[in-house]
Amino acid sequence: VSGVSEGISPPAHASHRAHHLPDHVLLHRRVVYFFAIDRVYGILQMGVALSLPVLRLYNGQRGKSPAVNRFMRWFFYLYYPAHLLLIGLLIHV
Repeated sequence: VSGVSEGISPPAHASHRAHHLPDHVLLHRRVVYFFAIDRVYGILQMGVALSLPVLRLYNGQRGKSPAVNRFMRWFFYLYYPAHLLLIGLLIHV
């Protein structure tokens, strides 16, 4: 499997050789891409990986207090668009 099919572009001078490289070399290229070349994407991937154990703890039931459930629902209904608006304003300032 070449890196090109997964959205990872090898250097232009190496593209003709990418199909003949062993799998361990291609894996090494992916690791280098994630952790050395694009740190933001590597941090994003790490955040996703670290959230999975927490998500597995969810038992499918709502909380015990209806008042807290109602507050949290409205808090996040308001928080989500408000934080996107704030980020948008900060980008354009």
